[in-house]
Amino acid sequence: MQTTRSQDGFDAAVGYWTPERRKSAIPFPALEERLYDPPYDKWDLRRFEDSEVVDASQGNLDMKPAPAQIIMIRTGRLGTRVTDRTVKPYRAIGKLYFVWDGKRYVGSGAIIAPNTVLTAAHNLRWSDYWSEHFLFVPGFDASDEWSGGLCYPHRWADVNSRWMESQNFEDDYGLLSIAGLPKSLGWLEVSYEAEAGGNDVMFNREIEAVGYPDEHPHNGGETLRVPYNGGEMIRVRGECKGVWKGRMAMDRNDMTRGASGGPWLIREGSGEYKVVGLTSTHNGEGFDLATSPVLKRELIASMVSRLDSRA
Repeated sequence: MQTTRSQDGFDAAVGYWTPERRKSAIPFPALEERLYDPPYDKWDLRRFEDSEVVDASQGNLDMKPAPAQIIMIRTGRLGTRVTDRTVKPYRAIGKLYFVWDGKRYVGSGAIIAPNTVLTAAHNLRWSDYWSEHFLFVPGFDASDEWSGGLCYPHRWADVNSRWMESQNFEDDYGLLSIAGLPKSLGWLEVSYEAEAGGNDVMFNREIEAVGYPDEHPHNGGETLRVPYNGGEMIRVRGECKGVWKGRMAMDRNDMTRGASGGPWLIREGSGEYKVVGLTSTHNGEGFDLATSPVLKRELIASMVSRLDSRA
C-alpha cells in the first residue's frame, strides 16, 4: 500500500473549499477506452436505449461490431435523480472535491466503514502526483449545498502499490480516511461476489451505479447529448456484461465525468444494498458501457486496517 497524509487541518480544509471554489471545480478528465481494445472486445457490447434500432452487422454504422450485434441509438439520459438522499444506501454516498496539479476537481465516493470512503484511485493519485485538499460531502445536492451543507476533510489517503507503479485500471480503487463523519450516515457493506464467482454469479446481474456525473459527454464535449450537470445525485441501472482480468463491465450506464468513484450497488434478497464495484472508466465511442475494477477482499481489508492504525 501507499499512503499519504493530509496537510490540512480541519478548519483549513473546509475553509479552502469556499462556495465559489466548489462551483468552479470541474470533473476530472474522462478516462475513456476504445470499444475494440481489450477488455471491451471480450464483452457482450449492447446498448439498450429508447429510439431507433440499427443492425450494425449490415454496415449501417462506421464501426466493426461483433456479428449480428444490435446497437440502439438514444437521445436524452438514462439516469434519474435521487430525490431522497437521507435514506440508505444514498445517505452514505457523496460528492468528492479535490485538487490535483493545482486544479480543482470533483468525483464521487461511498462510505464503506466508519470514517472511510471508497473512491477511484485516479481521484486520489494520477500520474506521479497525489491529489490534495479532499473534501467529502455526503448527500450533496446543488439546491441546498451552497447554503452550507455538511462537509468533511480527509486525514489519510491510501491506494494499492500496483496502482502507484502501473496505473492499471484493475487497481483503480482506493480509500480516504475522513474526519468526523457522523455515525448516523452509516456505511455500505462491500460485496466480493465478482472476485469470488466471476461471470458465474455476476453475468446479467442487475447493478445500480450512483454518482455525480457532469454534463460533459463522452464525445469530447462537442454536443451535450447527456444532460447531467453535476449538481444532482444520479442513479442508473444496468446489467453486468462480463468479468474479465480483474475488471467488470456494466451496460446502460451513461454516467459521465464526475461520477468516477461512485459506487456500483447490487441488491440482496433481503433488500440490502451492497457495493460491488465503482465507476472507473467509460467507453469512449458513445456506447453506454462503463467498467469497474473487481474489488478484492484482502486488499480492502488491509487498506481499512492501515487507515485505522493511523487514525
